[in-house]
Amino acid sequence: MKTILPNVIIANLHKRHTGVSSTIKALIPHHAKGMDLGIADWGDLKTGCQSFSVWSLIVKGYSRPNGIARYRILHARRAIDMVLGIFLRDLLHQRWKLVFTSATNHHHSKMFLRLLGKMDVIIATSSFTYNFLPKEQCAAEIGHGIDTTVYFPDPLLSEGTNQKDTEGNKIGCIGRVRYAKGVDLFVDTMLAVLPKFPEFSATIAGLCKPKDESYQTQLLARIDKADLSERIIFSGEVDADHMIDLYRSMVLCVASSRSEGFGLVPFEALASGIPVVTTDTGAWPILIGKDIGRVVPADNVDKLSQATSEILSDVDLRKNMCQNARMRAVKYFPINREANGINLVYTSLLT
Repeated sequence: MKTILPNVIIANLHKRHTGVSSTIKALIPHHAKGMDLGIADWGDLKTGCQSFSVWSLIVKGYSRPNGIARYRILHARRAIDMVLGIFLRDLLHQRWKLVFTSATNHHHSKMFLRLLGKMDVIIATSSFTYNFLPKEQCAAEIGHGIDTTVYFPDPLLSEGTNQKDTEGNKIGCIGRVRYAKGVDLFVDTMLAVLPKFPEFSATIAGLCKPKDESYQTQLLARIDKADLSERIIFSGEVDADHMIDLYRSMVLCVASSRSEGFGLVPFEALASGIPVVTTDTGAWPILIGKDIGRVVPADNVDKLSQATSEILSDVDLRKNMCQNARMRAVKYFPINREANGINLVYTSLLT
């Protein structure tokens, strides 16, 4: 008889909405098509599937899994998620298999490696990430995908409307306002580029935490000194429902991070038909080709400025990149491919 607790629990034990949260929210509807699935959610993601408290997992985790399954699965993406899974399986002796997805781009601490060592399966999001993980536990390399039914170009463009008349005029930088995201590199790039292209402006969309407010204040002072305060705007955090409109207002997306795990923003831009300029961190140098954008060395304003200027100055190049961007996203980065790959991992563990 089917119990209340599903066979697969996705853990999201984090209250703030982050890139990991966005990944979970996007994937769950696709997972749920083929899986008995629920979520342990502290972030109020509103995924549409049933949410379970940690206490309910503790209480109901002793019940038999549904159907022919011999185990339940807890899918973790953060350290606290792993701790919960280890507690349920090893301390309470419940029948759980633990899966962890990693997009990390650096070597782990000894404590984190100990947690990873307790996982039954680790999924790497790219070959770059794979290099920092225990090889014996890596069951699959499954790159992140984009829901191309959510992120897509302005419908006017698909009706044959002139590209030059309908494309946006913003150069966008999306992500947390902090040093690791290279927001200062983006600002310095705009200070160099915008005076040469008066028809364009720049938008920086992302949360600035209190600890980073002095960093943002310094950037605002540099912008003001260059008399570009009306053309370089910090718009704050943008909710998911308005993100697609933000992408459509762009002519170019610039991802200037110094360090990145996988980095979804450029791929959301590509699905929206927007070319990208990225640094060579995370999965970007592996997945971004010259037909859809440019990849430049990290922490190099001159190269960022050069690549940005090249794309802005050539309407035909930009138009071709826009067309290629959407085709590349649909062909290589569909979210159902990611969900199906993860579901195969789940299936292999359940029985």
